[in-house]
Amino acid sequence: MGVGAFCESNRAFAIMELAEQLLVLAYGPHPTIDLESKYCYLPFNLRAFAMIDINRSLCHRRTTFFNFDNEPDKSQVAGHVNDGSHDNVGALLRLLCSHQWFGLPSTLAVYFARVNNLVAIATKYTNGPVPASIRQKAIQLEDQIRTFRAPFTLFDPVAPRHPFEYTAEFAIETELWRNLSIVLLCRYVIRDSAFSTEMRRHTSLVFDLLKALPSISNPRTTRDPRLLDWWSLLYTTPAFIVGSMSVDLGERQFVREYLQGLGTEKALEDMLVILEMTWMKTDSTGVVADWFEEAKALDLGIIFF
Repeated sequence: MGVGAFCESNRAFAIMELAEQLLVLAYGPHPTIDLESKYCYLPFNLRAFAMIDINRSLCHRRTTFFNFDNEPDKSQVAGHVNDGSHDNVGALLRLLCSHQWFGLPSTLAVYFARVNNLVAIATKYTNGPVPASIRQKAIQLEDQIRTFRAPFTLFDPVAPRHPFEYTAEFAIETELWRNLSIVLLCRYVIRDSAFSTEMRRHTSLVFDLLKALPSISNPRTTRDPRLLDWWSLLYTTPAFIVGSMSVDLGERQFVREYLQGLGTEKALEDMLVILEMTWMKTDSTGVVADWFEEAKALDLGIIFF
């Protein structure tokens, strides 16, 4: 989002394309990355690049540059550690030492990367059924995501907030990403109807969780209005994707107000334009439109967290 705020959204990943060439020279094509750092120290720049890689995969529906197929070890995974996004003091230092990315635990980040890769593969079968082997992988991954439980390990000795506040905040963030992952798998790989009971249960839960965040989140209530609210921008991802599938006028208005309240950056404006066109297509056809296809028709790029 930060890149998208200062340049056109559809060119926001240009720096990554250049960096990718250097990484190929250093590590070879499609290198495996241990995002959980169980076996070795993972430098912050590689961790950041991996998360941007996941972002680009979600935005462009292309497979990731990194290979995220190393199986997460739930018994050893680090839990939630304050990444600095929730406080104003020492943010960068704590971010550098973090094992999670703005409420997305490292294990769930690996699963999320796999979700995006399956969505990218399934997109190739727009005019036909998704192969049974891909659907089976999606079902297995969905089960892993549903059963994932993150240990809430909190370490922030200088923060003024009570540990229970962090626990509540991180729990909501984890559930946002978990439910978004399930929505992506069910809608774009397994291809469930957006109106199915299961889909509505998960999309409604995402809306409820987004509405709950401000009541427990310190940054949203105390941030300097002159500054960009970086933390809140991260949740444009679930708000936009789940909002694009909605036919409920109240849910649509919530998403409008959520995105409009974050600023006037180009990336946010593009999101709103794509949403309005997606909803218009949905209303005119009676079939829930795909935001990705509408973005291509408008020749608009997009960038999330």
